[in-house]
Amino acid sequence: IGDSSLHIILKKILDFILKTGGGFQRVRTHLYGSLLYYLQIAQRPDEPDTLEAAKKSMWERLTAPEDGFSKLQRENMAIIESYGSALMEVVCRDACDGHEIGRMLALALLDRIVSIDKQHQWLLYLSNSGYLKVLVDSLADDDLKLQSLLIPQPPLLKALYTYESKMAFLTKVAKIQQGALELLRSGVIVKLAQFQVYDMRPEIDQQGIFGMREPPVFIPAPVERYHQILLPALQLCQIILTSSMAQHAQAARQVLQFLISHSDAVQAILRCQEVSVGALQELALLTGIISKAALPGVLGDFDLDFNEGMQIELQGHIGRFQRQCLGLLTRFGSSE
Repeated sequence: IGDSSLHIILKKILDFILKTGGGFQRVRTHLYGSLLYYLQIAQRPDEPDTLEAAKKSMWERLTAPEDGFSKLQRENMAIIESYGSALMEVVCRDACDGHEIGRMLALALLDRIVSIDKQHQWLLYLSNSGYLKVLVDSLADDDLKLQSLLIPQPPLLKALYTYESKMAFLTKVAKIQQGALELLRSGVIVKLAQFQVYDMRPEIDQQGIFGMREPPVFIPAPVERYHQILLPALQLCQIILTSSMAQHAQAARQVLQFLISHSDAVQAILRCQEVSVGALQELALLTGIISKAALPGVLGDFDLDFNEGMQIELQGHIGRFQRQCLGLLTRFGSSE
């Protein structure tokens, strides 16, 4: 199919999304799925990790001529931008208050568009229109729903999938410096610090879920569900710390408050003897976050009126986290 034919398909999908903007959420859900599949056409396949690829310098990569994937992606974005705020309004509204499936697909679509929008027009609209703040504020409603998913036989897992979609999009926003600063202003880390579900770390069931030898295929064990809930929060904290270098003190303060609010869970992860993929992912993310946030003299950078007792308490928490991280060297370090 030629580029012009692909552009016609894209325009027709966008036209139909706008025509169903006043209702027909289920129809728009299918259109979002179609648009996501279409945008994947312009995604460059992952380059194989070969010696030839490794020989290319960063300058060669940056100055390489535009290939077909980049050209199609740029043209796709130009067409999407031509639909202006009308399209932005429909997609953002569905991402905030659509039904579960529609909301997840709208969030996935926003995730994809934000990643290819080099001018950050969609991020600017999300911030200025208040939709980004609405998404952040909606996290408060997820806490209670997620808590109900940690029982052995949970209800439907729709709340988990919606939460994962929301956190994946916020993490994509945080990869952009301006996006990370907007998330800090909207208090996303403060919201996550108030979550109670992160403190409900389940015990590892050595005999298998529900006491059965073979767990149900489609229902992950409670500890695996907990990993699915906690990992997105740790990933978001790490990305915000990396992206917000201009406001690193503010980011570090909020992330440290998050760690201290969930200090029991943090210490349980740092002491955990389990060697599973989920446990090691938690450990890797957490040690990375502590190394970026709990820097020497970090309390001195905070523009806060701490009394002496609060300073001692905070320093105690930070020192404990640092000592536990250092203790991991003896556990994982090589004897050679």
